[in-house]
Amino acid sequence: MNKLRLSLAIVALFLSAFCISHYWFQFVLIQGSSMAPTYHPWQLAVIHKQSYCLETGNVIAFKCDSLNAVLIKRIVACPGDTIQIKNDILYVNGDATQESSIYYSIDYAGIAQEPITLSSDEYFVLGDNLEYSIDSRHAEIGCIKRGDILGIVSPLIP
Repeated sequence: MNKLRLSLAIVALFLSAFCISHYWFQFVLIQGSSMAPTYHPWQLAVIHKQSYCLETGNVIAFKCDSLNAVLIKRIVACPGDTIQIKNDILYVNGDATQESSIYYSIDYAGIAQEPITLSSDEYFVLGDNLEYSIDSRHAEIGCIKRGDILGIVSPLIP
């Protein structure tokens, strides 16, 4: 009888952990320096998966099938926005953004060299450390679909 209770308790614990991780939040270990100085390598963070409103400035985690990875980047443009990178400056809807002055110079424009208008379910993301970030500027990442977004990321310990 005790073995049955222990087995049921273990199964319940694993099912609870799975449900919490799948539906509410998940811990993630930051790898690489593409989000420095906001996040550093080996920093523990949390992906909040519950319902959320995505907006410019949010740091998100998303599935990237082409790299077979989960990436963490910052939203710089939302559905309906038109973006372009020219003369090392990010323009959203024709206006130069603060990202150009806060972070590093945007030496590589990639696919954003020409204007891109985001569809109703697309987001454009950049890493905070632009020199080392593979992000929406790169063809293998491109614009991020809403369905690929896992949630909003925040540091476990601020």
